Amino acid sequence: MSDESLQIGTIALQSQERFVYFITTGDAAAIAFALVRTEGQLPALWMIPVALAVAIWALSFLAGCHFILTRQRVLLANFEMLKLGEGTHPLATTRPDLVGAAEAALKQKRDEFANENKLNGRLQYWSFVAGMLCFAGGHVWRIFSAGGACCH
Repeated sequence: MSDESLQIGTIALQSQERFVYFITTGDAAAIAFALVRTEGQLPALWMIPVALAVAIWALSFLAGCHFILTRQRVLLANFEMLKLGEGTHPLATTRPDLVGAAEAALKQKRDEFANENKLNGRLQYWSFVAGMLCFAGGHVWRIFSAGGACCH
């Protein structure tokens, strides 16, 4: 692989990582904002979608954390496969007859982690968006249930 390809791949991974951290931070901030915004208010029906938004943002936050963990697993599996291919892995020097089976097992695990990673990334993004819609819906409900008064 050329240096240019490696650079492009590194930039793409860094961009994806920043996006995941951005949404994870957004989830935490949105949860805190919703809690502060509703603090001290009497329970009302319009709070149901707001509470749902908080739950969905919590799911998004967890999906982001899990994305980060599975991404690390993918990178570690790739690293182990590289060591096996280069012959620097301890298994390559002690049991060369098992290298092929170990590479196949690592590739399978890496692919499983990568698929899980895709699912977590999509879950994080779409649950973040769904949480925003629920939160906005709860406040629209509050405005209309108060007879159009938007401020309290």
